[in-house]
Amino acid sequence: MYITSVMYEFTFCYCYPVQKLIDQANQIGECIYLSNWEGTQYFNKEVVLIIALSQKGIHIVAGGMTDINSATGLKTVKAMVSYTAFLKTVTATG
Repeated sequence: MYITSVMYEFTFCYCYPVQKLIDQANQIGECIYLSNWEGTQYFNKEVVLIIALSQKGIHIVAGGMTDINSATGLKTVKAMVSYTAFLKTVTATG
């Protein structure tokens, strides 16, 4: 029961919202590019800078050790399920 709640908390409270934030941040450059910014004369340098910076992408790091995103969440859940299955096998045979 505890492992299930930890998997739920990590996946749906951390990884899913962070992945949504990363997806929205990656769409900023595309949205600005499609906003007809070429017709303006005031913000051309700033818009080009924002578009260039948005191509880099963002990474949200937990504790300076690992990225938090949906791929990390799925790897963690996979490792938890494998470990739980291993423990059930060891305790059933022992």
